[in-house]
Amino acid sequence: MKRSVFRVVKHEVLIASCFLLWGIALRIYQFPNVPPGLNQDEAAIAYEAYSLLLTGADRWGNPLPVYFPAWGSGQNVLYAYLSIPIVWLFGLNSFSARAVNLLFGLLLLPLQYVCTKRMYGRTIALAATSLTAILPWHVMLSRWGLEANLFPFFLLLGTYTVSLALTDHSRKVTRIFALIPWAISFYAYGVALIILPTLLLLVALSYRKDILKKRGQWLTAILLFLLIVFPLIAFAIKNNLLHRDLGFEKFLPFSIPLLPSQRLAQVSGDNLVERLSTNIQFLLGGFEDGLIWNSIPEFPPLLMIAFPFLGIGFIALIRQFLLTKKADLFLLLLISCIPLFLLIELNVNRANAIFIPIIGISTIGFFELFNAIALATSIVVLKNQGDGEIAPPARGSLPALRPNTSDYGYVSLTSFTSLRNTLALSVAGWLLVSSLYFSNYYFQNYPDSISYAFNAGLENALDKTVELSKEKEKILISQRLSKSLPYIYILFYFKQDPRIFQANSNYMVNEKGGFEVRRFDRFYFKQEWLSLQPKETFIYLIKKGDRPPCKNSNLLYKDREWRVGRCG
Repeated sequence: MKRSVFRVVKHEVLIASCFLLWGIALRIYQFPNVPPGLNQDEAAIAYEAYSLLLTGADRWGNPLPVYFPAWGSGQNVLYAYLSIPIVWLFGLNSFSARAVNLLFGLLLLPLQYVCTKRMYGRTIALAATSLTAILPWHVMLSRWGLEANLFPFFLLLGTYTVSLALTDHSRKVTRIFALIPWAISFYAYGVALIILPTLLLLVALSYRKDILKKRGQWLTAILLFLLIVFPLIAFAIKNNLLHRDLGFEKFLPFSIPLLPSQRLAQVSGDNLVERLSTNIQFLLGGFEDGLIWNSIPEFPPLLMIAFPFLGIGFIALIRQFLLTKKADLFLLLLISCIPLFLLIELNVNRANAIFIPIIGISTIGFFELFNAIALATSIVVLKNQGDGEIAPPARGSLPALRPNTSDYGYVSLTSFTSLRNTLALSVAGWLLVSSLYFSNYYFQNYPDSISYAFNAGLENALDKTVELSKEKEKILISQRLSKSLPYIYILFYFKQDPRIFQANSNYMVNEKGGFEVRRFDRFYFKQEWLSLQPKETFIYLIKKGDRPPCKNSNLLYKDREWRVGRCG
C-alpha cells in the first residue's frame, strides 16, 4: 500500500515539475522580443518609472503621485514604482519595461502552489500550479508590461496571507499584516475598488467568529490596511466627489493629481443591458475579447477549462459551506467579481481578477469529477452484492477505504487509483498538447500578427528618421502610432528628460478629457499642427499603407512596417 501511494506521489510531482519547467520556458524564451515592439501603455508606464528615477515626479511634474494622470484618465502607479530599480540597473528599454511582469508572472507559480496547497492539499495544488504554468492567459500576461497585469499576483498573495491569518494557531504578526497585499493591489489596478470592498465584507461575515476572537489584532490589520489605501481613497474623493484640491494636500509627502477625465466613465459604457449582454457573451465565449494582445482566437485564455469544471467545483464548495458554515476564500473572491459584470465592459485585462478563483475552483471540479467517475466504476462486488462501506475520498489525496469486516463489497484501491490516474493523465496530455500548439503559434506566427499593435520596428524607424532629417527640420510622426500617445514613443526611445518635455511640449485637453500633445521639440503629431514657412521642408514617418502627407513626397527609407520621406 505504501509503495503504491509513493509511486502516485512521485508521478504527481514529476508531472507537475515538467509543467512548471515548461511554463517557465514559455515565459523567458525570446524575452523581451516577443511580442515585438512596445504597446503604448507599457512604453508610458516605463517612462513614468524613468521620470520618477530622474526627477521624483511623473512626466507631468507631479511629485510621487498616487495615480498617474498619464493621458488624462489616469494610469495605475504600482508597476512604475516597482520598475524604478530595474530602469536604474538596465536603462530604459524593452527589457526594463517588461521585466516586472515577467518577475511577478514567475513568482505567481510558487505562490499558486503554496496558497492552493494550504486550502485544498498538495495534489490539487500541483494540478492548479501546472495549469497556471501553461495557460495562454498567464503566459501572455507575463510577457508584456501592462501595469494591470500585476493585480492577480497581489490578489492571490492577499488570499494566502488572509487564509494563514484565519487559522487559530497563526501568529499575531500574521494577522496584523494579513491585509497588506490586498491594500497594495489597489495601486496595481483600479478595479480593486470594485472587488475588494465586497470581498472584505464577505470574509468578515463568513469568518466573523474567528475574527471576533482576535478582534484587537484584526482591528490593527484593518487600520494598517486603511492607512495604505488612504492616498487612493483621497484621490477617489478628490476626483469623483469634490473635483477640487483637498485642504490637507500640502502636508502630504506625495501628490494627488486631479484628472481631466474619469477612467470608469470610459470603460463602463452607457447602457446597462448592453453592457451586461456583452459581458455574458465574453464569459460564455471562453473569455475571448477579440484583442490580439490579450488572447489568440485559436487558443482561449483558459483553454476552456472553466466549462464545466468550474460549475462542479462551485457546487462542491457550496456544499462545503453548507456543512461548515465557512465559505472558501476562492469562492468569496469569485462572488466578489460579479459586480464587474454590471459596472464595466469586460475584456481579459479588466477581468484578470476572476481568473485566479476560476483556476482554483476548476481544479477542484477536475478532482470532484474524476473521483466520482473512478469511485463509481471501480467498485468490485465480491459476493452477494453486499453493500461496502466507502469513506468519501479526501480532496487532493487518495480515498480512505473502510471495507466491511463481513467481506461484502468493497472498493479496490488499486483499481480506483489506476483509473483516476488514467483520467488525470489524459487531461494532462490534452493540456500539454494544447500548450504545444499554442507555443508554436505564439513564437512562430504571433509576432507577425501582433507587430502592428505593438509598433514593431519603430525604434529603428525613428532613428532612421532623425538620421535622415536636416538640422532643425520639423518631423511629422504618424498618428497611427497611437490614438492618444504618439509622443510617448519619442520620450521612451530617445530617453528624453521629462523636465525638458514639460518645458518644451505643446499640449491641450481635448473634448474627451485627454491630454493631447501637439508637438514636442521638432516632433509634430498631426499635420494640421504643422506650421511651415514658405519653401520649408519637413520629414515624415508613417506606417506602411498610410498615404504620404503631401502629393510630391520623396521616399527616403522603407522597411517592412515603416516609411520615411520628405515633403516640400
